[in-house]
Formats: sequence, structure tokens, C-alpha cells
Amino acid sequence: LVAGYIILDSLQEISATNENAREALASIAKHRGEYQDAKARMIALEVRIGHQPPQLATDLEAAAKEAGIQIPETIERPTSPAGKNYLEHSLDVKLRKVGLKELATFLSKVETNPRLIAITRLQIRKAFGENAALDVEMTATAFERIKEDKRKKAAGTTKGKG
Repeated sequence: LVAGYIILDSLQEISATNENAREALASIAKHRGEYQDAKARMIALEVRIGHQPPQLATDLEAAAKEAGIQIPETIERPTSPAGKNYLEHSLDVKLRKVGLKELATFLSKVETNPRLIAITRLQIRKAFGENAALDVEMTATAFERIKEDKRKKAAGTTKGKG
């Protein structure tokens, strides 16, 4: 009787495990398209980030030139780590007496740039005495993927000191 009970119990356990596996496979099959779309978007962003440091000021100047505006003042922020695999490069930009249409064109050009550039801060004020002119302050941020050899060297130096 004990042997029969042990065998019956193990068969029920195997049956439950198989049922859970079937449900998981059905769920994977149902949401496969969503997963593949998300993975494709992630790969596209990875390609846009790149391993070289971004030329943020140059990219913003090119977008401003295409929009027909000038960037009178930029302030580069220090590079900071963004997680384990990325470095964050930021640039504060000030635009003076810009029209709304030109600003929209500029932001569109920045968004469609081959390099991934995000506007992380945007402050818009109406310029004094002008009807349609705006004063804009923004922070543009781009990322750089850290190369494997740099990450290994940094990990090796911290382990050697301890």
C-alpha cells in the first residue's frame, strides 16, 4: 500500500507539472507577437545608442540649423553612469526668441536623429515684449554603451584593492 501511494503521488505531481508547462507554453504562444515586437524595439534602441561617445552638441546644432534657429548657449554636464552598461551624457541648451513652429521642428529633428537623444527637461517661457517668441531651456541627454573591456578593467581594479 505504501509503495502504491508513493507511485500514485509522484504520478499526480508529474501530471500537475505537465499541466503547468502546457499552460506556460500556451501563454507564450499567445503573446509571442507582443514579445517579438518589444524585442525588436529594444534592439533598435540598442543600435541607436552605440559604443562611441555621442556628439550631442554637434547633433543639436545640426537639428537647429535644419529648423532655422540658433543655439546661443550650451552647458555640458559631467558624464554619469546610468546603470551597469551605460554612460549618460547631458547638455543644457538655451534658445532665445524662438517661434513655436521652429521649436516643434527642432524637437522633431532631435527625436528622429540617428543617435538616441532624449529631452529630459523642457522649460518654455514667453519672451518679454514679443508676440510669438519663446525662451526655451532644455536638457538633452544621450547614452553610450560601455564596452566589455572597460567594464572588466573596472571590476578587476576594485577586486584587487579589497
